[in-house]
Amino acid sequence: MAVLQTSLFYRGDGSTRRYPVAFDYRDRSYVYVTVNGAQVPFTWITSGQLELAAAPANGTLINIFRRTATGALVRFEDGSTVTGEDLNTTYEHVLDIVEETSDGVTAITEEARTALDNSASAVATAGQALSLAGVAATDAASAKAEAASAKTTSEEALEVALEASTTAADLFKVAQDLAEAVVIDDAADLPFDPAGTNLTATNVQDAVAAIALVTGAAEITTDKVKIAGTNETLTARFLAAESALSQAVEDIADKADAAATQTALDAKSPIGHGHSVSEVAGLSDALANKADQSATATALAGKAAATHTHSKSQVTGLDADLTWLSNGKYLAAVNFQGNGTVTIRKTYNVSAIGDLGSGTYRVYFATAMPDTNYMALLSCTNTGDGQQGQAPSVVHITSQQTTYIDLVTYTSNSVTQNNFDPNIVNLVIFRGT
Repeated sequence: MAVLQTSLFYRGDGSTRRYPVAFDYRDRSYVYVTVNGAQVPFTWITSGQLELAAAPANGTLINIFRRTATGALVRFEDGSTVTGEDLNTTYEHVLDIVEETSDGVTAITEEARTALDNSASAVATAGQALSLAGVAATDAASAKAEAASAKTTSEEALEVALEASTTAADLFKVAQDLAEAVVIDDAADLPFDPAGTNLTATNVQDAVAAIALVTGAAEITTDKVKIAGTNETLTARFLAAESALSQAVEDIADKADAAATQTALDAKSPIGHGHSVSEVAGLSDALANKADQSATATALAGKAAATHTHSKSQVTGLDADLTWLSNGKYLAAVNFQGNGTVTIRKTYNVSAIGDLGSGTYRVYFATAMPDTNYMALLSCTNTGDGQQGQAPSVVHITSQQTTYIDLVTYTSNSVTQNNFDPNIVNLVIFRGT
């Protein structure tokens, strides 16, 4: 990007008000400031720095630029003497206007180039979007095919589920047939109570005996049982049930008797319990020689906390030491550098220092004085820019207002007074009662 000679750009941050002016200008009235295109007021701090009336909001565009007046600065008349100074003034005036015009053309060219770049980027983006749309169409077709395949798979799964449902119904029918196939003539001949009891190794064994009874085992009298529709399939199902019940008998036999364990635990304390000092062997003797904490607590009673505060009256002599402040009403103070770039070193109730020319300053108060009847103490060094030899330095007031005070610093001998910019200038403001 081309460098502009008469225009500067900054970004607002919501707090900064002072900005440098890094270009030449013939008169301060030729310098303007806009924020997001709207002109805003400002004041000059130094010849190379200005301060806006309000801090621009975060992200706003700040433009500081020069617009030289186009009217002639020098008038040439017939018969008049043409001096080099007049010619240089006219030349520099025209050069200033040409620089500003050139900057304007450069800015327009840059904007056009940016617009062209943005247009090319938009075309490229549109091409990418078209390509992505093609890919999306292909993906959609693929997704449609996968959906059709999934539908077919779900239909096949439904058929399998229906077949499984039919098989379950058939098995239920077989169970009904099995129930109807076994008829016990005399319930009293059963080896266990048909009403049911808690499952134990004994009645599981009785269940095994019952299955043996149904399947026609030799040691069971079969005349108490009638089997309707017995076939090999039913016999195989009974044999499988007999094997499962036998395994249950073995599992129950392997289990530990829980009653003995519970009896052993009944006399123990709960997991979470406490003890007194007397219940812990030797603890009372071990503590006998320790310091009594109550004595420490008594010694600390009434003492201030580690972190505490005092009122002014509780500090001996403070009221007397501050008498000068309450009676004199100290209102403002500043120590600033007067040569080079004017800079505040330390301040109280001073917001800014204006550089009004060689040895001339305006001190702005952050909070205005109640009236102009205040007292100012002034001092300055006799070293700085423009100091004449070892002549004594003088600083005095030229204007005293409620919002600011104007100062002038100079060296003086018996013949002349010479303004100069001292390295250190001090000001203290008081007001009487």
